[in-house]
Amino acid sequence: GGIESQDLPVKSLSLLDWQNSDGISDPLRAPSIGSISVKGRKPSSKATGLPGDLDADVSVSGGIKSIRVAGTLAGDVTVGTMIGSIKTGHTTGTITQGGAKSLSTSSVELLQDGGILGGVLPSAAGTFADGTDISTLSAR
Repeated sequence: GGIESQDLPVKSLSLLDWQNSDGISDPLRAPSIGSISVKGRKPSSKATGLPGDLDADVSVSGGIKSIRVAGTLAGDVTVGTMIGSIKTGHTTGTITQGGAKSLSTSSVELLQDGGILGGVLPSAAGTFADGTDISTLSAR
């Protein structure tokens, strides 16, 4: 399953966990998204723990103000204009902005294995392509 909002912007999306268990891409599409927050849940005697993963392919024609994923950002993120900030516990997906060789964001924190197109970041030792614009980068 997925979420598709073709005409209306999404103000915020708050989730415990988004797992893709059937192998078919789960889309999350909107003209713009204010924030995506995936928090996870610690295990307890009353509930099973959830890692706080986002395994959906996010596609936004405009921008996203913030993406916060406690666990793994496993899906690909494609944004037409700007990503305000990104913070993940682990990243295996690819982030593409505007199809151009730039990523304009105020803050990026990605942990191992992910990639940024328009500035390739395969790991903390990655290199950025010409024209990349990132004011703050923290990779662990």
